[in-house]
Amino acid sequence: MSTLKEISKKIGISISAISQVLNNTPNSRISKKTTKKILKVVRELNYTPHYVARQLRLKKTDMIGVIVPDISTPFYSDIIKGIENTVTESGYLVNVCNSDDNLDKERKILSVLKNRKVDGLIVVPANGKDNKDIYRSLLKEKFSFVFIDRYIPAIKTDYVVTDNFFGAYELTKRLIEKGHRIIGYLGEYKRDNVAHDRFSGYKKAIKENNIPFKNGLVRNPSSAEKGLYKGMKELLLASSTAVFLGSNTYIFEVVKAIKESGLRINKDIDITGFDEPYLPLKAIKALKIDKLDFSITCAIQPRYEIGNQAAKILVKKIEGEKKDIKGIFLRPKLITI
Repeated sequence: MSTLKEISKKIGISISAISQVLNNTPNSRISKKTTKKILKVVRELNYTPHYVARQLRLKKTDMIGVIVPDISTPFYSDIIKGIENTVTESGYLVNVCNSDDNLDKERKILSVLKNRKVDGLIVVPANGKDNKDIYRSLLKEKFSFVFIDRYIPAIKTDYVVTDNFFGAYELTKRLIEKGHRIIGYLGEYKRDNVAHDRFSGYKKAIKENNIPFKNGLVRNPSSAEKGLYKGMKELLLASSTAVFLGSNTYIFEVVKAIKESGLRINKDIDITGFDEPYLPLKAIKALKIDKLDFSITCAIQPRYEIGNQAAKILVKKIEGEKKDIKGIFLRPKLITI
C-alpha cells in the first residue's frame, strides 16, 4: 500500500500540500493544476487513506445513526431506504438501530451511537414520557439530529413528518361526501403527536359538516387483538355506518368483527385509514376469504420522501450549512384500493 511519503517523493510536492488536497481543506492555496497532478498520482499508486487516523484528525466518522421503533415494518424500511440513498451521495454510511419503542432501549442506543462518534442522528422518538433530558443534552452540545415520523414539541430541532391532520381530515370528509353521518373512530388519540393529529383531523371534518361529535363513537383500544376486535364490535353496535381506522394494521380484527356481525364492507359499512391494508395469508384463511374482497380509501404516507428530506437536512446541519430550525409536514396521498 502506498504512503503519502511515496507520493510526495514521486511528484516533488510536500506531504502537507497532498493532505490538503485529499482532505479538501477549505481556503487551500493549492492550485488547480497541482491538485490535478496530485490526484492523478494518488490514483496511479492506488493510495488509500488510513481511515481511523483520518477520523481522529478530522474529528469526523462519516457515519450517521438512525433509530426507528421497528426495522422490519415496510413503513420504516422505506424511510431508511430514503435516508441511506440520500446520505451515501454525500459520502456517509448509515448505522440503523431498533428501539422497540422502548424509552430505556432508546436511551442506551443514543448513548452508544454518541460514544461511537457518529456525525449525526435521525430518530423516531420512542413513545411514552420521552427522553427530553438526553435530547436537551444533545442540543446543548450542538450535536446534529433530526426527528422523523414523530417529534417532541419541547425539543427545538428539525423534524420531517406526515401531515396526519390533513390526511385524517380528507379521509373523514370523503366518508361524509358518501352520505355517512355516523362515523366511528378506532385508534389511539393521546399517545403521541401522530395519534393526536389524526384524531384532530377526524373531529374537524365531523364538526365542519354539522355532525355532532359523540364520545360514544370513539374507541381507543390497546394494540392487542381483543381490544381492537371489541372496539370495532362496539362501534358496530353504536350503528356506525363508517369507521375511520387510526392505522390499517388493525384491518384483520376490523374485518373479522364486521364479517361476524353479518355486514358487508362497501355495502353495509365503509372503512378508511392510513397506509395500505395488509392481510397475511394466514389472516386471509382465518377470515375464509380468497383475497381482500373490498375497496378501501387510504392515506398513503410519503415514506421514502420523509427519509430523503430528513437526510438532506441532517447533512446540511453536520456540514454547517444550516442554522435555522424547520418542521416539515409532508401530505399523504389519498388512493382507493
